[in-house]
This record gives sequence, structure tokens and C-alpha cells, in this order.
Amino acid sequence: MKKVIALLLSLSFVLCAAACSSRTENPDQNNPSHSDSQAQETTIREGVSDGLDDVNYDGRTFYLFGHDSHKKDFMIDADDTAEPIDDQRYKRNRTVEERFGITIQFYGSSEWSGNGGYLSAYMNEISNLVASGDQTYDMISGDMVIYDLFARNLYVNWNTLDVDFSKPWWAEKFIEEMTLCDICEYVTGDYSTGLWSGMWCFYFNKMLSEKYNTGDLYAAVDNNQWTLETVTSLSKDIYDDLNGSTVVDASDAFCLLLNDNSIDSFLTSCNAVITKKDSEGFPEYVFNCEHTYDVATKVYELVSNSKGSYYAEYADKGNTVNMFMADQSLMFASQLAQAQSLRNMDSPFGILPYPKFDENQEEYITYSGGFDIFAIPSTAKDPQFSADILTALMAESYKKVIPAYYDLTLKGKVVRDDESESMLDLMRDTIYVNFGTIADFRTGNFMYRCILRYVVGENLSLPAYLNARVDQSVAALEELHDILEDYD
Repeated sequence: MKKVIALLLSLSFVLCAAACSSRTENPDQNNPSHSDSQAQETTIREGVSDGLDDVNYDGRTFYLFGHDSHKKDFMIDADDTAEPIDDQRYKRNRTVEERFGITIQFYGSSEWSGNGGYLSAYMNEISNLVASGDQTYDMISGDMVIYDLFARNLYVNWNTLDVDFSKPWWAEKFIEEMTLCDICEYVTGDYSTGLWSGMWCFYFNKMLSEKYNTGDLYAAVDNNQWTLETVTSLSKDIYDDLNGSTVVDASDAFCLLLNDNSIDSFLTSCNAVITKKDSEGFPEYVFNCEHTYDVATKVYELVSNSKGSYYAEYADKGNTVNMFMADQSLMFASQLAQAQSLRNMDSPFGILPYPKFDENQEEYITYSGGFDIFAIPSTAKDPQFSADILTALMAESYKKVIPAYYDLTLKGKVVRDDESESMLDLMRDTIYVNFGTIADFRTGNFMYRCILRYVVGENLSLPAYLNARVDQSVAALEELHDILEDYD
């Protein structure tokens, strides 16, 4: 145990937060072809089997331990279904309960880590539950903070259970990345709508796209041309000094609005990974390399040397939302959850994935932060029962909740067309969170996953910073290697 705690101290695992206007502007939601397309999609989703046997558990209770602030994702009362997405969450739970003869109960902890140390009260509560031998809970969820408890023998290895992670409701790339040496203690998927709402994306103003003659931005994505260079080129060309002050300020019009968190997300979209697994499935430190330097250089060029980029580091970050709604920017980088606050925007807008590094990058990569991951406590009475019920909840979320989330996100001024939906599908299919991003190595006040904000905001010398920390990072991973070899 001392060795494990020492490793945790050295790693300091932390909370990871964690169409241009030529397209159809006002699609008729009652259009028969559009309705037929929706019905067809629903039929396709409903037709995907979860592969589970219809076992009657005779009133058994499935206990999920989570945090109060995420309860609405998982538990909805019958009298709290006014919103369509909440209604579908309720129906999801009832479908699973009736099918398996169970009752779903959620225990919401009020403890949380906030910005505190990695041994937060919430994680200690989980640790104490398992250490005490408490067999109440079948599943534990957490906003990625529960990963801090790795290697304390708290969780069951999912790879010892019968689960098909190739099914569309699982975040397969995330699960693959979190599997080390055939050990996987953490999974996620559509049961957590935070996986969707936490996706980082670009919103673009279709009216301004026509005004600035940007061309078809959806086509740029489809044709593998939506790159960091493309965005930078637009940001160098698009800027208007609206108030005539000759000073760049929040009253002007820009190409792209950014803040600290949106800058961080370029690391993932440009495939600058902190760790990469070797042939045996063990993560090696690879962050200190030329590609990382190239990404940092290009992001710095986009943010600091492009007049059309507005970086709200020291300003009120909420002001960027108002600026975008007031037609003061062609694009706005934020999470998908932001779409709901943009529903009252007068101008129509669309959604794009984050850009690739260049056209040689094989695929678009989407970073999502703030979603729940799920682990089975080692004290669970029947781990396969835990896995089966979570699988059923994931599947019913895919079939019922996610279509409702599409409606919630895409209604209003977001054009409901094939392009807007395909962009969401593309982003969901390409969600990737690097192991090193979750198991972030904290040194002083800096974290690797946040390094770009310091490169941009404080002119950090990235090579010097990383070179000074290579030995520490490698040593921490070597210690983790020893623990994984002794895993039982």
C-alpha cells in the first residue's frame, strides 16, 4: 500500500475536466423527408441488440454511487419529465427495470474535490466504502476523478467480464485507451450525456460565413481540409475594427473566439499525446517531441499572431458567448453544451469539429471533458450483474436519450439538416482522451494537459519546460509499470 500511495503522490493524478449560408437556412421540421429520416434513424437504433438475456432478478436493486450534481443524468422522477430529454431518461430507466425485474437506486454524494488535492473527500469516501467491505453498491460513477484511485484494488477489471465494447453505445476509443496491459477498470458511454455535452467543437455563424465568403465549411470538413492552417488563414484575414478605435478590443468583430479551455483542446485535436502504449499495452511518455512543439507553435501563431483571434484569458469568458450571439465573430470554440444557450441567437449557426493538425492526420479527434466514467467496486456482490445492467442502461440511452439530446441541441437556430447531424456523429465517433491527459502529471502549478494556455498566455518555453521534467515523468510511469505487473 505504501508503494501505491507513493506512486499516487508522484503521479498526482488530478481531475480532468478534465454550413455556410448556401445550405438550407430554415429547414421545415414537418418536411416529410426530414421526418422519414428521423424515423429511419430511430428504427436503426432500436434494432441494435444489446445481446443480453432477459433475466428476471425478482426485485433486486441496482445501486449506483455517484455525485449529487450528476444525479439528473441517471435518475428522473415520474413528476420531473416535462423536458423531452428527461422524459426519455425516465423511460430508459423504467424499460430496464421492467425488463430485468429490478429497481434502480442512485446514491448521491455531496462530497467533491473541486480544485482541491487529488485525495479529495469524494474519492476518500469511495475508498472508505470499499475498504470497509461495504457490498451495497453495484457501480460507481465519477467525473473522471475516480481514476485517481487506480491500483488500490478498489475496482473490478472489466476484461474479466462478458461485455461487448464494440457496441455503439460504448465510447470504444476511450475504453481502449484506458486499458493498460489488458487491465480496464473504467468505462464510459451514452449513459453519461456529459460525453456529448462535454465535446469541444467550433460554432460558426452562417450569415458571417456568407459575408466573408469562407466557402462551404462543412465541405472543408468532409474533404479533409479543416485543419489548423485553414483556421489560422481565416483568422488572419477576418477582423473588423467596429468602433474605429484602432485598438483591438471586445467591441470589434473577429474570426474566432477562444479561452483557456478551448486552447487546451487543440492538444487532442492535433494528436499531441502525452503517452502512447507500447506493444505490451503499457503507456510510455512521448510528449517531449517535435510534434508537440509544432502544435504549440501553430496554436501560438493562431492565437497570438492572428488579429482575427480573440483570446478571453483575462476578460470575462462569458462575454465571448455574448459576442458570438451579437454577430461579432465568425467562429466560437466551446463545448457542445453551449448550444442550448445559443438557441435565442438571431443568426443561424452550425457546428464543426475541432480542426486537424494537417491533412496528413488520419482522422478528426474530439476532446470531451466533464463526463462520467464507471467502475465496478471490488466489493460488488455480482460484478457480471453490475456489467449487464450498465450495458442495458447504455443501450437504452443510445436508443432513447441520445435522439432526444440531438433534438435539444439542434433545435432553434441550429439548422437541423444532414450536415449538422453528421458533424455530431463524427465528433462522437472520434472522442479520444489520452491516458496521459487523465493521469496528468502535475509539476508546480502546471499540468501537461493545460500546457498550451501557458505557451500562449505566458510565452512559456515549451522545450525547456518539458526537458526539465522528462526524468520525473518517465520514473513515475516506470513505477506504475511495476504495479501493473503485480496486479491481481
